[in-house]
Amino acid sequence: MTPIDKIKEGILCNDMEQVIQGFKLLTGEEIRPEGRKPEGRKPEGGKPEEPIAEKAVQSPVQMRSKDLDFSTKLEEDTNHGKREPVKAQKNQFVDDGTEALVSEDPELKTPNVPLTQRRPPASLVEVVCHVCGEKEEINAKYKVGQFHRCGKCVG
Repeated sequence: MTPIDKIKEGILCNDMEQVIQGFKLLTGEEIRPEGRKPEGRKPEGGKPEEPIAEKAVQSPVQMRSKDLDFSTKLEEDTNHGKREPVKAQKNQFVDDGTEALVSEDPELKTPNVPLTQRRPPASLVEVVCHVCGEKEEINAKYKVGQFHRCGKCVG
């Protein structure tokens, strides 16, 4: 029986103990109203019983996610998710040069670094398609085997 079913049954049967147990299963907390004692607890001797204050006790019971209800209500009156067309407007930024003056700081200047070495251009090899006989140039890395096919014959 799920915690929601247990709470529902407790409400229908007017049994507060079932509602408390269902709430404990649902949230892991045990909450009791003032003056209410848990089942199986009896007063000791002839001492007058003190009312129990509302407490929250963490239970080591783990909850299954399928028992929890994560549904939300959909409200159609909100502006969230509403599609609005994007309209181009005039750029209102005015460059007054104040940020350029701040760049006198050495941390903000571009360092003078030598250029990095670039890779050499690809070496091309001329090959002949063994199906149609067309000549083409391809990268030497991709020349494998004796029989080459051009892009048209490969498909």
